[in-house]
Amino acid sequence: MTIFRREVRSGLRGVVLWGLSISALMVIIMTLFPRVERRAELVTQMMSGLNLLTMALGIDKLEYATPMGFYGIEAGNIMSLGGALYAGITGISMLAKEEGRHTSEYLMSHPVGRFWVVTQKLMALTLLLMMMNLIFLGFGFVAFALVARPVVVEELLNLHLAMLLMMQQIGFMLFGVSAFLRRENPGLGIGIPLMFYFLNVLLNLSPDMQFLRYVTPHYYADAGKIVGMGGAIPWHFVTVGGVTALVFLLLGYIRYLTKDLAI
Repeated sequence: MTIFRREVRSGLRGVVLWGLSISALMVIIMTLFPRVERRAELVTQMMSGLNLLTMALGIDKLEYATPMGFYGIEAGNIMSLGGALYAGITGISMLAKEEGRHTSEYLMSHPVGRFWVVTQKLMALTLLLMMMNLIFLGFGFVAFALVARPVVVEELLNLHLAMLLMMQQIGFMLFGVSAFLRRENPGLGIGIPLMFYFLNVLLNLSPDMQFLRYVTPHYYADAGKIVGMGGAIPWHFVTVGGVTALVFLLLGYIRYLTKDLAI
């Protein structure tokens, strides 16, 4: 488990920095809720005049002037985008960095097979993503405590669980892609999660493009699908996303086990 421990230690700083930065922004925005609540009627009127914007961000599916609705819209969008970017950047570098940094020869000189190398790195990625989401969840409870508003625990837990599943799908897919690369490519790690995010925005704006529900993992992690539905996660789309991630992982394993490593 040496590789697993090394990857977790090396990624721990990034988890803390990303997690605290995104969580701090979530908490700061959540402290604005009492002002929104006091001006609920005015805010509702303002939002009704921003049809395209409210549809794009899923605001039309939630009650903006309620604690969970406000948290789902504001904090949910921040977590969704920030968490996806972290998962993408981390996943795309896990395997490719060994060749890009010319450490493959040293790594493979140890008495460990390639399958176990890939598996330990995948385990480390999974743990890092779970740690990131635990930070988000902890600060979510802090945010509700600071504004002294009740929290619907089931909806909050399901929202964060959906965020974790979304991040894992993106992270696992790009982990598989990294097996095909000779060096780290942060551009892909940023571009693909952004593409998924804006595909969900496009889906919100164009309900006729229903096929996008099976393409972007942001669809099932959208707060409007969970908070607006009483805490229910759309498991059908989670299953489709999980199968997609497994296909990418399988291809990544096959590629890494058979390719000539650059040293």
